[in-house]
Amino acid sequence: LCLPRFDSPSVFGALLDPERGGAFRFVVAGAPIRAERVEYINNTNVLRSEFAVDGARWEILDFAPRTLGVNAHVEAPLEIVRLVRPLAGTPRFAVDFRPRPDYARLTGELRTTSHGVEVLGAGAPLHLYTNVTGDRVCGRTEIVVREPLYFVLSYGDRQAPPTFTSAAQTLDDTVRAWRLWAMGCALPSFAPREVLRSALCLKLHAYLDTGAIISAATTSVPEAIGTQRTWDYRYCWLRSAAFTVDALRRLSHLNEGAQFLGFLRNIAESARLQPVYGMGGERQLPELILDHLR
Repeated sequence: LCLPRFDSPSVFGALLDPERGGAFRFVVAGAPIRAERVEYINNTNVLRSEFAVDGARWEILDFAPRTLGVNAHVEAPLEIVRLVRPLAGTPRFAVDFRPRPDYARLTGELRTTSHGVEVLGAGAPLHLYTNVTGDRVCGRTEIVVREPLYFVLSYGDRQAPPTFTSAAQTLDDTVRAWRLWAMGCALPSFAPREVLRSALCLKLHAYLDTGAIISAATTSVPEAIGTQRTWDYRYCWLRSAAFTVDALRRLSHLNEGAQFLGFLRNIAESARLQPVYGMGGERQLPELILDHLR
């Protein structure tokens, strides 16, 4: 998880180093649990995971809010929302919340608040709002889940702390917004379900603020183990962005292309074109080797 932009340093990076990278997960008896079923809610980018341990079952819904405001203006606050709903029995687990900002070069000190946990030393306000007491989160104490839980990880200042009701409403609004976008896809007769899922994935790679489109949402995953072929794809390669724009255009989505052209005009009018840019059109992209990550 990189905040506040695709090309920002990571807050959680267990993909690159399970021990040092930092994580936000739920554990049973100190060990992570594997979901029995993982799927996207139909025609959305909301992820649903179902877990079962010792006769207890529960689901976790993960999403980044994306709602429609006045005049269909897209609202996408810098937040990750996790809703936990018990389905059967009495689930028990602990919250393993270990933010490691700046590619795990910072520890991220935790401080309990009346609304959850504040992360200090993250370079910007980072707060985990939840109806689980902050002491239980910081102490990784087992929680007996008898009612739905919410976890809203917010980057930056928030006008008011969320509640489960407001988080559930944001879920409904996000599902509605994604389904409205999906309805605008002119799908082919061949594999329409797979094409729509691919389109939803591509849409996630467009940066709302500037129109830049990243190649992929990962960095430093080895292309070949034991080599330096560990590229950072969280930047706007013009070639890759053009492929994404063309794919969405074939499905009758033109807005992403229009926004990308706006980004392209801004960078083209300032200097000669180069192959790759930052999310804000940055040209100087120094390479950094993170030797402390596995």
